[in-house]
Amino acid sequence: MRKAAILFNPASGNQKRNLESVNTAADVLRSCGISVRLVPTFAAGTAPEQTDEAIANGCDTVFAAGGDGTMFEVLQSLAARHTPIPMGLIPLGTGNVLAEALHLPRDPVEAVRKQVHYLPRRIDCGRVECADEKTGSNIVRYFTLMCGIGMDAEMLHRTQGMAKRMLGENAYHWSALQLMSRFRLPQFLAQLPSAATDREVFGGPRIKVSQACACRVANFRKAGRIAPGASLLRDDFQLVLYKTASPLSYFREAMFTVFGAEHGSADVERRHGREMACLSLAQEDLKDNLGSIIRVEADGEVLGTLPARISIQPYAFSLLMPEN
Repeated sequence: MRKAAILFNPASGNQKRNLESVNTAADVLRSCGISVRLVPTFAAGTAPEQTDEAIANGCDTVFAAGGDGTMFEVLQSLAARHTPIPMGLIPLGTGNVLAEALHLPRDPVEAVRKQVHYLPRRIDCGRVECADEKTGSNIVRYFTLMCGIGMDAEMLHRTQGMAKRMLGENAYHWSALQLMSRFRLPQFLAQLPSAATDREVFGGPRIKVSQACACRVANFRKAGRIAPGASLLRDDFQLVLYKTASPLSYFREAMFTVFGAEHGSADVERRHGREMACLSLAQEDLKDNLGSIIRVEADGEVLGTLPARISIQPYAFSLLMPEN
């Protein structure tokens, strides 16, 4: 690591504290003989282009300073370019799920000190295609944590900016409780490979679900260990399928996960796979969905709607990781 870029959102969260953390982190890197370029993002969605520019200007490492949303935007550049330039993390945001998976301290300065000794490692990531909700055009995005379809994405969609700033992670839980007031959860079809190693989803079983998750990490902090068999070092997802349409059953399963109960319910199926397709129900089966839109999210960012296809992108990007 000789020249590092630090991308950060100057308008996010506690702006004064975050800027102090970014500057102190930059000083830590400089004290190790590393040249540092601070790159404040211009607006939502500009980080991929600014990451491209930082790499073009000679940066050999890109630090995403923020939460999982900032990491998600930087990843779009790195995975699309297939560049060997690694990504590091400076945890400043609400979630920081990837930082925890890498055993980074929550203190951003200590996290940078630790990553100076990490090594770049080429790993897989997820790739999702779905429909833009407004135009219907095809959207492609990459993700490192999870792609969620159904209840999870709807909960994020309903979490307003002000509520998130006031309640933090509890804003997601508040949205979840509001959705539990429904008489019946909207469902859709998850189509799976006929075997975990299949490269093509078509021909596998179709399962009616209210939520489908393709996970690359096991632990999602306050949401618990949703996918205990998932790992960044595997070449697949742990697919988690919620087959119930009952809000009460869904809530029970979510609480089991939060409190670390054993995973053994017939309402939730977990299996490993490299791909999954999600489709709307046939018209005659939509009578219980009450016209609901089934939304798609990846790494906490709401992307669009069905149909969606999720797949593994092999050796997609490099990440600073502990040697062991």
